Amino acid sequence: MQGVLTRAAVAALALVAACGGSSSAKPKVFKVAVIPKGTSHEFWKAVEAGARKADAELADLEIVWKGPSGEGDTAQEIALVESFIADRYDGICVAPLDARALETPVRTALTNKVPVVIFDSDLARKDLPITSYVATDNHHGGELAGEELSRVIGGKGNVVLMRYQIGSESTEQREQGFLATSRSSRATSTAGRTRPRRSRWARTCSRRSAKRSTASSARTSRARRACSRRCAATRGTSRARSR
Repeated sequence: MQGVLTRAAVAALALVAACGGSSSAKPKVFKVAVIPKGTSHEFWKAVEAGARKADAELADLEIVWKGPSGEGDTAQEIALVESFIADRYDGICVAPLDARALETPVRTALTNKVPVVIFDSDLARKDLPITSYVATDNHHGGELAGEELSRVIGGKGNVVLMRYQIGSESTEQREQGFLATSRSSRATSTAGRTRPRRSRWARTCSRRSAKRSTASSARTSRARRACSRRCAATRGTSRARSR
């Protein structure tokens, strides 16, 4: 299913690019960047297979597959979109990690007349003139999950929904569909809020801050021990003089 969606997204973008191309004797090869949310998970490997198949089936298409290594590096995904715009690619297919953060680079691409197809997960704003949006019905998927879980537990009880990633539109749609179905039954649902993954820079700063805090605590402890020794010595000297 993932491969079919990607092939549809790439084909739509290739068609738009071809319509805007020149009518020279030599057919132009259109370079299209496909940017997934990540590249290591099996899901995205299936998506890549679909993109590669579209590349093999369309003679005038050249696919460049590139994305963040892990699903959480929004900054890297933004940088990739910006680099493909700067390299004057004919089109961009992107699965936004963050529905709001990716709006600006997508808008920049459209301003530079680079057609964009959004797949898997939508942007927050629906009025951007993208070429197409290709994805499953994530809200309905959440409803189906809620209905099945309600059936398994007999329509009543306490359940917990663990969201996949904050900021992802597909995650939010699935959550809303699941909660809507759960509320219609007698089951009580709680949405678990996952903590957003921090960037490498933020993690490095946190570790350095912790080291400085530890070093500072060690220095404070040494100073306190030295002060205690001086005070004890002073008290001993005072007693000797009083005698």
